[in-house]
Amino acid sequence: MSKAKYTKEEALQKLAQLDEKTLSRLAEISDNSKARSYFSNDIQFALLKGYLAIKK
Repeated sequence: MSKAKYTKEEALQKLAQLDEKTLSRLAEISDNSKARSYFSNDIQFALLKGYLAIKK
């Protein structure tokens, strides 16, 4: 498993900066185990980032 880019505290600070609608939508998909798997699995996360064209 690769090293996390952010610590848990740093990630929570980033999330706290999001507007309410965006944060609510992230919370909504976090209830879905299949959606969560894209964030917990390195390969699926790389595919998701590629699909969204997010650069490292």
